[in-house]
Amino acid sequence: MTEEKFTLNKINNILNSTPSKMVSMHVSETEKDASMLRKDDETWEDVEGHIWERKDGLLSRTSKNFDSFQKIRDEITVPSLCPKCKKRMDTWQDKKFYRLRKMCMRCNIEFEHKLRLAGKFEEYERNIIKQNSLSWLKDAEAEVKILKESLKHEYVNEDGTIETWSSEVPPEVMKERIQTQFDTFKKEFIAKL
Repeated sequence: MTEEKFTLNKINNILNSTPSKMVSMHVSETEKDASMLRKDDETWEDVEGHIWERKDGLLSRTSKNFDSFQKIRDEITVPSLCPKCKKRMDTWQDKKFYRLRKMCMRCNIEFEHKLRLAGKFEEYERNIIKQNSLSWLKDAEAEVKILKESLKHEYVNEDGTIETWSSEVPPEVMKERIQTQFDTFKKEFIAKL
């Protein structure tokens, strides 16, 4: 038998066999321990936090943050059918409304129409405006924090030299003024909601 035929026979044997019958070789610096042998349908976590599962003789690994990423994927993925009316969500408006209200545009229009008929739409509208305003305020707080962190006397240049700046108002006083003004604005802003 030539070497080519031998190789082809070997490949055919591997392709035609089931995963549990495949021969595999493991090289390790330690002796095999009975606790290291894994059986089918067994799940375990390694020292790095990866979750391993053995099914039908094959190993699969999930990342450390698989559950967190899956929750994010589920949150941003728009289904093809509306969960309320079970109709297709084809248009960009349907996708936008799903991200905002977890229903298609038709269902949202119907929902708001029922609220208008019941006389509860104004309260619903005020609640949405309040939520949007509080979200904007949260973003503004983050920007104030960034602004306060950027106030300093010394700056490092590209070449590694340190440049010292001076001003009439020390950075600590400026940070305090910014925070005081923002707190005043925040109280007035929330009071108007």
